[in-house]
Amino acid sequence: MTKKQPSPTPQKPTRPSRTPAPSPSLPARRPQQAAVARVQDMQDSGPRPPELAGFGKPQVAPSGLVPVVEFQQPGDYVVGDLLEVRQDVGPNKSKQYILRHIPSGETVCVWGSTILDAKINALNPEPGAVLYIKFEGDVPTSRGLNPAKQFYVEKYPARRSTQATAPF
Repeated sequence: MTKKQPSPTPQKPTRPSRTPAPSPSLPARRPQQAAVARVQDMQDSGPRPPELAGFGKPQVAPSGLVPVVEFQQPGDYVVGDLLEVRQDVGPNKSKQYILRHIPSGETVCVWGSTILDAKINALNPEPGAVLYIKFEGDVPTSRGLNPAKQFYVEKYPARRSTQATAPF
């Protein structure tokens, strides 16, 4: 007589990850850096089919995603020409400040927050104005939730050679 093997316990099906796809990001400029780090070239989608051999270098459609400036350490900053302010973006209905980074000329995005929005609104910048946004550090909140990010913001008049329209 043979013994019955116990059947394996059924495993729960795994749910797909709800983590959103990463967007390109651009670290904020640190005072000791000579230039801002560039976003890696995201336009290369891998090897091309053999039918495209001999056609040369293609023109590639932009991804549509603007690199996001990430403020990580106190003293990180970004300087750029204000191109556009987008309202009610994403699930939190946040603002996005689209800047043309000085000196690289790259279009970058800074996500708004309650503190940053209040400071920029107080300056009432027009498109083309130069903004200097410096991260000063985290501040504890009264409710004990995630700390708030504190910023220092300056506005300068538009540069004469600057076009205030976005290049897309």
